[in-house]
Amino acid sequence: MKPSLRFLQNAAKSIQPVPILKPPSLSEFQKSYFQPELPCVFPPSHFCDIPAISAWFKPHKLFPKTEKSINIEFFRDILAEKGRWDVLVPLEFTEILDDGRQTFDRRYLPFHIFLQYLAGDSCSEKSVIYLAQEQLLLSFPALGDYVPPPEYVKKAGKGDIYDVNIWMGFSGRTHTPLHKDPNPNLFVQLAGRKKVRLFPPEVGREMMDVYHRGGDISFRTGAEMMVGEHKDRINQVVWGDGLTDFEGRGFEAEVGSGDGIFIPKGWWHAVNGIGSGVGNSINWWFR
Repeated sequence: MKPSLRFLQNAAKSIQPVPILKPPSLSEFQKSYFQPELPCVFPPSHFCDIPAISAWFKPHKLFPKTEKSINIEFFRDILAEKGRWDVLVPLEFTEILDDGRQTFDRRYLPFHIFLQYLAGDSCSEKSVIYLAQEQLLLSFPALGDYVPPPEYVKKAGKGDIYDVNIWMGFSGRTHTPLHKDPNPNLFVQLAGRKKVRLFPPEVGREMMDVYHRGGDISFRTGAEMMVGEHKDRINQVVWGDGLTDFEGRGFEAEVGSGDGIFIPKGWWHAVNGIGSGVGNSINWWFR
């Protein structure tokens, strides 16, 4: 079933809030959003009982009510005995040079080195390290019990989970460029805050055409998606003044700890971390 245009009819010129799933039942989710392939957010803190939220993080020393720090002792206790403390993970390194240019690189480092970086509780304005789209169950099977798939993932479709990914870094310094997924996506914020902008398949294609003729750019295939002229141009379309022609056809949601958003297959979306402290997200791709 193709997405309905009811969200787009009589849209105001400003970007629209993503609709809230009410009531947050499986049947309502299937009928109103999953089957017609439309996005929704869940009621605030709907996923706050996910064990990882309380186990992986602890209150920030200076801002205990609003920010989180990484609970490095938990990860050491769980992973060291399983021989996964030193597992190599792909990290994204972004650096702003003195002349204003940005560099981007991917390097493999032991996971515990990255955790020590996060435990420092501060991120340089010029150098950012991000663990993006890491396959949780493949790299850290012992952590799987702390992020059990919600019933929406297990029961809305065929119950076939394609992949489970984690995203970790400092909240205000993380960014995921405009892209689309080949499977339905349930995205849950575990710590920190993020702002998500979504666009229907045909609108996202128009936006990518503005950025790159043909618009057929695969997600994360090169540094041009993360730094440089191409990244700046599409960011201007998604987040800046360039959005003018698409604003009334786009949607936005802000998610914090325990909040979730459903992103249908083929819907284009971009994500910006906001605020400070450690940020962590998890997503399930399912069929």
